[in-house]
Amino acid sequence: MVLLLAGGIGCASSCPRYDDQNWRELSTPNFRLSTDLAEDKALAKLNELEMFRAALLTSFRVSPATHTGQVSVVVLDTGWGAAAGPLFDGIFSQELFAPQISMRAGSQLQGQTVVKHELVHHLSRTVRPADPPWLAEGLAMYFETLEISDDHRQVTVGRPEPKIVSLVQRLGVLTVDEMFSATDVHDAGGFFYRSSWLLVHYLMNHRGEAFRSYQKSLAASVGGPQAWGQSFGDLTPALLDGHLQSYIDGGQYYLYVFPFEPPQVHITGNRALTQADAHAMRAMIYTVMSRLTKPDMLPRTNEELRTCACQELDSVFQTDADHTLGLAVKTWELGEEIDVARAERSVDRAPSDWLAWWLLAATLRRHGLDDQRAAAAEEKAADLAAGNPAIELKVVRHLR
Repeated sequence: MVLLLAGGIGCASSCPRYDDQNWRELSTPNFRLSTDLAEDKALAKLNELEMFRAALLTSFRVSPATHTGQVSVVVLDTGWGAAAGPLFDGIFSQELFAPQISMRAGSQLQGQTVVKHELVHHLSRTVRPADPPWLAEGLAMYFETLEISDDHRQVTVGRPEPKIVSLVQRLGVLTVDEMFSATDVHDAGGFFYRSSWLLVHYLMNHRGEAFRSYQKSLAASVGGPQAWGQSFGDLTPALLDGHLQSYIDGGQYYLYVFPFEPPQVHITGNRALTQADAHAMRAMIYTVMSRLTKPDMLPRTNEELRTCACQELDSVFQTDADHTLGLAVKTWELGEEIDVARAERSVDRAPSDWLAWWLLAATLRRHGLDDQRAAAAEEKAADLAAGNPAIELKVVRHLR
């Protein structure tokens, strides 16, 4: 049951409550980490994230110094089980117009295939935005196998996952024409993902030079069919189908090994977070988990998770009624309206925060007020967010 109380959402809930007095935010140019971990452990987690990012870019043959935007990361030590349970160690999602990684504190990024897969997507979209779906998914599955040596001096990619190999051999794959023409990658049987992985794995191993040429052509905005013809010549989809079948039946492959220099991690921010900040982060994690399509794997139903998020927002607004992140979660994650006055006060408090300006614009539009002022707020938000290519304000559609 939801109770409407003045100043907050007012959620009746049996969700656990946490004191949350020791949260910190640590930042680098590439990650913004919010956590209840002790500072030394938070720094270690940030180093792990930076090392994995640098290793991925190294395996892409792209300099780790490349500006790919800042990803938000929430690492939870106390209370992860209340939102995610024991079956999820982490999740990568798009929250409030930017990528976010949510992780259990005790987990290691090396073992989180889904997070690695989506982080590959994020980085590759930044450095190679023109990839067609089969290439994007195939590369993500290929590079999610990335391994960093114990001495942090070598990166290995391309080791096939035995389960994927078994499924490909038993169930087969799509034809190359079907892969090239596919628009919906989420088929029920997972054929598109496995087929794309196999095609990329074959091309990496047996047509490496032509494959690199093809990717460079796509990056230079050459159309897909033209780029393919220029790079692969007379290798038609029909011929490639035959090669893939032979590859399934027992083709040889290689592992790519790259020398690696661990990055120097530059801390650009280190501050204590308020209890309101911490409760807003917890609310975000609850809403993230509530959208998963496998509720049987979670400790609560989707509706119960949303109620827990609602409870956390109550705690936010009890101490900070105009908290920007709290208002943003209420608006976009829970789909509830806020008063224009609260959005205005949020901007007054944080005039350099792009999210506060974007929240004001959305609130004005949802209330049908002052389109010119809303447009100006959107422009201000876009200007403030321009330095972070991970933020995607252009995809927003306002609701009336």
